[in-house]
Amino acid sequence: MLLCRSAINGNSPFLFVNYNTGETVPVSFPSQAGIFTYTGNSGKTYAAAVIRNTDSLKTIISTLSANKTVNEKLFEYPGEAANLTIAESAGITAIAAGSEGAKIYAEKIISFERTQGLPVKLLGCKNFFLSLDSEGNVSWHNTNGKLLAVFRIYKDRWVLQTGTKTFGGNIEYNYF
Repeated sequence: MLLCRSAINGNSPFLFVNYNTGETVPVSFPSQAGIFTYTGNSGKTYAAAVIRNTDSLKTIISTLSANKTVNEKLFEYPGEAANLTIAESAGITAIAAGSEGAKIYAEKIISFERTQGLPVKLLGCKNFFLSLDSEGNVSWHNTNGKLLAVFRIYKDRWVLQTGTKTFGGNIEYNYF
């Protein structure tokens, strides 16, 4: 089990807790506050944290390991990131934060193709990512960031766009 906390006087913001023995192991991590952790289907654990520089804050995401003193930093955002989300699909990591949009962090950084809204939540599936955006859309992206489909629901109809094809229908409300 992994816990996030605020850290004072150089303490670690992340603790591994052995739930069998109750032993706690601090993780060497250079930040003042842990925001959240995420473990992907590959078994990698990622940590989101806030770091204070002399006069500003920044949000970082790094891999996290109990037995390493140095963790790999994947992402950095100036200030505190709103709507920060991480997902993993087929061992590939994607991150979305604030107005940055969603990006894949692999051998090179690849931006997701944009939809009408900004990504608010990413979900990693077997070979694709689902993105819930600020306009209420659900979009499917492959592991290269290419937009595969977008699903929208309106007051009285729904629309699914996949490439050049569009499907849709009316929504009927049945009240008892």
